[in-house]
Amino acid sequence: MPCMAGIQQYLGSSNAVLTIGSKLGTMGRPALCTLAARLRPCCFDDIVGQDSAVRTLRASIHSGGAQSVYCFMGPRGTGKTSMSRILSKCLNCTRGVTTTPCHSCPTCLDVEEGRRVDYVEVDAAANRGVDQMCTLLSCSAYAPVAARHRIYAVDEAHMLTSHALSSMLKTLEEPPAHVKFMLCTTDAAKIPHTVLSRSLALRLEPLTTEALCRLLRRVLRSHGVPFRSSALVPIAAASGGSARDALGMAEGAAAMERGRVLTSAAMCGSEACLALRMLEAIACRDAVGVQAALHAAIEQCSSPSILLDLMMRSLNAAALLQCSPGLTPPHGSELRAASRVARAVGSRGAQAMYRTLLFGKRELRFSCSEHIGLSMVALRALAHEH
Repeated sequence: MPCMAGIQQYLGSSNAVLTIGSKLGTMGRPALCTLAARLRPCCFDDIVGQDSAVRTLRASIHSGGAQSVYCFMGPRGTGKTSMSRILSKCLNCTRGVTTTPCHSCPTCLDVEEGRRVDYVEVDAAANRGVDQMCTLLSCSAYAPVAARHRIYAVDEAHMLTSHALSSMLKTLEEPPAHVKFMLCTTDAAKIPHTVLSRSLALRLEPLTTEALCRLLRRVLRSHGVPFRSSALVPIAAASGGSARDALGMAEGAAAMERGRVLTSAAMCGSEACLALRMLEAIACRDAVGVQAALHAAIEQCSSPSILLDLMMRSLNAAALLQCSPGLTPPHGSELRAASRVARAVGSRGAQAMYRTLLFGKRELRFSCSEHIGLSMVALRALAHEH
């Protein structure tokens, strides 16, 4: 990965911490930023798990039919902002429009180092009104300072008000030749069809567990951090398909273990183990075990939402086994856990418990405390006839 150049392991008295050995990280990124920020993709080859979107963008560039508006849609940590930055470098690189920007010319460096010259990132959450949008649109009439195009990347575009989005329509339909808009959103349903129809819409999918495991394996090995292969699946599952979250959890686990071999409990902050412990206690109608797991969740400051997600994931694997004993859960390492749950909850119990947890997760946001909400969901599941 080109963006990993210059990143190295700091060794001292057998302690290993993920860091970089120079004042500036990759492509001028500060050394004190997070691992995920230092490893942000710099070119299309670095993008993980989004082959379809990358092929579409490359084909668009090769054909010379670059769009005026791009819309990157997908969950957090899937590469929306990174892809918009890479595309900006491809369109503005001084060596010409290309799918492989040089990363060294002034326009490429402006994008990498965040200099708001001809590539401007707009936080829609803080600039969501009509007045701010009108100001941005009026500035788009001016020619770029040094680059080929003036590019506006609007992050969390769904946060714009309906009136602000409507004010963009005319400009999006007939934009100046030198202007490109790149909209990034985690909630595509809130983007009007009138906007989507004027853009090249690219849907980014959550990364699969296999893709995240490959990424973590490559990063940990490159930093010389010892780990067990079985430790990668829990963190990939807990990340919810987000590369940023997975790298963040790996960085935290490496800092805590300080040179020791990373295990599944360390890599996931033991949340995966805690979720399975709670699920098995519910399935076996062990009220004491449920209460112990709830107390552990509070002591470890575990996220109730993530715990419910992990429990539902295990129930899905159990349901697959109940449907056909020959079926293997999507991730082989879950087989033993799924088998225990399947035996405990019975033939229809997994489906019923899944519904209980699903509705309970929806109610978490209305609870006075998420941990109290988790406790009530667990007690409701415990009382349910499985």
